[in-house]
Amino acid sequence: MAVLLRLSVIGLPTDMRALILIVFSLLLTRCGSLLNELERIKNKATATTPASPAAPYVLYTIPADGTVSAPVQTYVDIVYDQPIDAAGVTSPGQTSNCAVAVSASYNDFTECGGTASVSNNTIRLTAGSSMPIAVALKVRARGIRGTNGLAASDYQSATGFSFTSPCGQHCFYSDSAPLSASAAAGVGNFLISAGTHAGKQMILHGGTLTTTIYNPATNQTATGPALLNSPAAGSHNFQIPSGSNAGHTIIVIGGISTITNRYDTATSTFVGGPVTSASAGAGSTSFLVTGGTYSGRIMTVLGNITNTTNLYNNGTNLFQNLAINVGAAVTGPGTYGYRLDSGPQIGQFRLRIGGGGFAQYYNDATDSWGSGTNSNCTSTLDGFPVFRVNSGLRSGQYYEICGGGTGTNLYDQNATSGPGTSLTLGANAGSISVPLSNNGLNDKAMVFQANNSVVTMIYSAATDSFALGSNANVPMTGTGGSYFMIPSGPNSGRYFFTMGGGRTSMFDPSTLKFSGTRPFSGMGIGANYFNIKSGQHAGKIMIIGAGGSMPPNTSIYYPQTAEMIEGPNLPVTTAGAGSHNFTLTSGPNAGKTMLINAQNSMNSQFYDPSTNTFAASGATGLGVNVGAGASSFYIGSGPQAGKYFLINAGGAATTHYYDPATNTFSLGPAICVGNTGGLTFTIPNDGFFPGDQFIVCGGGTGTYRFDPTAPGVIAGAALPGGSAGAGSSVIYLRSGVHAGKFLIIHAGSTSVTTLYQPSNDTMAVGPATTACTTIGAGSVSFEITAGAHKGKFLITLGALTPQTCLYDPATNTFAFGPNLGPHPGYGTTDGTVAFPTGGGIYPTAYVIVHGGFFGTFSHYFQY
Repeated sequence: MAVLLRLSVIGLPTDMRALILIVFSLLLTRCGSLLNELERIKNKATATTPASPAAPYVLYTIPADGTVSAPVQTYVDIVYDQPIDAAGVTSPGQTSNCAVAVSASYNDFTECGGTASVSNNTIRLTAGSSMPIAVALKVRARGIRGTNGLAASDYQSATGFSFTSPCGQHCFYSDSAPLSASAAAGVGNFLISAGTHAGKQMILHGGTLTTTIYNPATNQTATGPALLNSPAAGSHNFQIPSGSNAGHTIIVIGGISTITNRYDTATSTFVGGPVTSASAGAGSTSFLVTGGTYSGRIMTVLGNITNTTNLYNNGTNLFQNLAINVGAAVTGPGTYGYRLDSGPQIGQFRLRIGGGGFAQYYNDATDSWGSGTNSNCTSTLDGFPVFRVNSGLRSGQYYEICGGGTGTNLYDQNATSGPGTSLTLGANAGSISVPLSNNGLNDKAMVFQANNSVVTMIYSAATDSFALGSNANVPMTGTGGSYFMIPSGPNSGRYFFTMGGGRTSMFDPSTLKFSGTRPFSGMGIGANYFNIKSGQHAGKIMIIGAGGSMPPNTSIYYPQTAEMIEGPNLPVTTAGAGSHNFTLTSGPNAGKTMLINAQNSMNSQFYDPSTNTFAASGATGLGVNVGAGASSFYIGSGPQAGKYFLINAGGAATTHYYDPATNTFSLGPAICVGNTGGLTFTIPNDGFFPGDQFIVCGGGTGTYRFDPTAPGVIAGAALPGGSAGAGSSVIYLRSGVHAGKFLIIHAGSTSVTTLYQPSNDTMAVGPATTACTTIGAGSVSFEITAGAHKGKFLITLGALTPQTCLYDPATNTFAFGPNLGPHPGYGTTDGTVAFPTGGGIYPTAYVIVHGGFFGTFSHYFQY
């Protein structure tokens, strides 16, 4: 057999012959494992010819290079073919240093961002100050080594990638969710239970037929269906629990009327509801009867300084007066109630009656009202918020806040009542409370002081005490406030507030702070902003609200998070019409920003970035009031070089020089009687008067030129198209048929524009804005620098119009642009400011702070 084997392998390669012989031998002797022996042979062959270790290389990135509009994420992954040595993998972190191993950049590595971490074969860059989300990005990796010690080839994105913005490209997105109209007495809200808007909140503004629908999934608002009647004092609502209209909502209109409306979930419309037997007014409230003869019906206390009640019958859809009246006490402003959950009167409804210390109890089992433990709150103000304490010394008790003072009442369900801990500040008309502990987030409650106040107080059950909480970012006005907890979506568990006017706000109970999705100050005429260049807030934007005296009266925009944070208060609380600022580059106050308060005042303040505070400037010599339309510019040459020229405006013809070296003002030459709508811009070096300042007199057609070499002002030709009104702006055209000219958009009651040609100092009528309609107060304009509309100019229409206009220099025409939002609350008006983010997660976006009482800001995404 051995001979036969030898013959059969003749002619085969030596290695193969050896393998066959070994296998055959093993088979004959039946010893060892064929599999193990083969493995040993294989390993022996490998050991004699070892493979050289390979240098690592990049397989791909996430998002992939060249991707447009990748899903939003806060990191970029660079994936290698083998594990990476973390040593030496440096990154910019929160700096803009590009001399590091790994970085991301949106401007070809002039500025870099990202914080690197290594996991096996992946380097992850998480978002940093210059690693944005909604913009084209490139990543770079240099000096990277594998765990085998070999160096990888340097990598850099060839074309880069971009993330999706919240709304796509060439669009506005606002997280501020304003109301469609202002809120007043009669404000309220309810959860829509079914239909196309199921899960959303219907907000009733009070005093108007307009409604707003809030979508928790998107944190956006849209105008809802119109009411048939305007809610007024005493308006409230309840959901129908059963019957043919189950799930619909009845709105008791209030205002000393018998009218109700019904919200139909199937059609999302308001229709006429059943009338009450007597007028409902201030103090009206309703509750579900849970037992007795009338179980399942709704008891409505009509308020209006009466003791009258009605029962709503679900089956007949009618209100009935069954003379089940609230004892001898009358119910007026401030009346509210709640169901007891323990004690001898468990299950009964406690009606806390406004205008005194009285309380009545409804007993469902006996179908009757009876008197009970009163409250020591005797104020007549409309403002008696209540919350339940769920732990601590007062667990199971109710805190009733007395309106018009700092008093409280502690109601123990064991039928005792007495004074509780006093508030830090008084609760005024319209005050409300939020029982945070009911949601298991904090064993605390928040109380709004109300009555045009932004002050909140936080109650701690652990210490049974009240302390000042974080301020609301806009004031709550008297009876114009309400709230609801957001049940789902990205802001689930937070509280959504309707505030005074058309403002909204959002409160996070986990941090006891108001969110940064809204400006923290009212944006009235004279609102302005500046970039903070040093100190703890370097790289952020300070926004002076103007037009409002309630602190906080400044906001700070933070590009890294695309949110607002609360700014420092002004020592002079009102920065009004004509307020503006300039940052000093010389003198003893260099680095500080001077804020001219204006609004017919002579006040000025310094912002010190090192301390993040405002203080009176101490500047002297400003002996004339500064008013609407005021502006300033820096003088760069001539005998007044280094000073600032201040146009006082406000219906006056005065000007001043400000000298930063001496911190003094001195009187300048007379100029036009300016007002809102004034403009200034520098004539370029190729102009007929290079370096001069061109001045458009606000509220009129007059123009002037400031010559720094004289110095002095020279009257120019009148604007050919008409007056420059509130909302006027100017843009410099770098391309198109009128390249090198300035386009002045007049705003006001006209739709005209003016083209100024600096090369020969002439003006002509420009293209009309009629394609977009009239430009009004609050209009702002800026150049689009990226994306499909690069080189065009976007102009908001102002006058609370939620539309924009596009000017195309190539064709010298106007056309409609993207909407600011779906309803007037997103429109711009007096007090609007616009600025580029300058960095952060949206570095090519613009911020529009909308002005007016809606408290809204948006981002414009170019691409």
